[in-house]
Amino acid sequence: MSGSAPSHRILFATAELAPWSQVGGLGEVAASLPPALAGRGHEVVVVTPLHRRVRRAGPELRPLDRTLRFDFAHHAREVALHEDPDAAVRTVYLDAPDFFETEDDLYGDARGEGGVGHLRWLFFSAVLRPVTRALGFTPEIVHVHDWHGALGCALDRVSITSNPTRRARPGSSPSTTAPTTDASAATPGARRVCARTSWSNPSSSRAATPSS
Repeated sequence: MSGSAPSHRILFATAELAPWSQVGGLGEVAASLPPALAGRGHEVVVVTPLHRRVRRAGPELRPLDRTLRFDFAHHAREVALHEDPDAAVRTVYLDAPDFFETEDDLYGDARGEGGVGHLRWLFFSAVLRPVTRALGFTPEIVHVHDWHGALGCALDRVSITSNPTRRARPGSSPSTTAPTTDASAATPGARRVCARTSWSNPSSSRAATPSS
């Protein structure tokens, strides 16, 4: 990175990502801004849902060996993580069909069998912190695109968490850990979009800077 400006670890959370799941300008920004920041020396990770249209006609994804387990809307849920190995920056897709594949419309509210309709975006917000833990990525800046993941920073303050477990390999038994709520781990600071925070060490987090 040129000059003396520091580099940062930045998490982007977006409901759309061009060209695979684009509805409007949001998808374009989410696809272009992270590589631009990475080009300036920042470490960037993008998290986005694995929508039905992405599964049908999107990139060839590589499954990661982590699965998140949650109790949500009175049901046990699982989220598998997939990565696009050809993306310009590290891009992780959330594989949760009950939430993101109940219909073709990204912003519809169809529940589907076992689905949750419009509550999918509450789930998207809740899963952001556990995803970063599963990836071993500690963001300093959380950039939430639009309202879909906006509760991610607020939920971090009450710490809705899940413990990622590795998928079982052939001949082995999967390890399972019950979801937990750890209020003591809540991070002060993550109050607004683009807030600066530290999701692994609350005592070291800096005050959030509200964005316009």
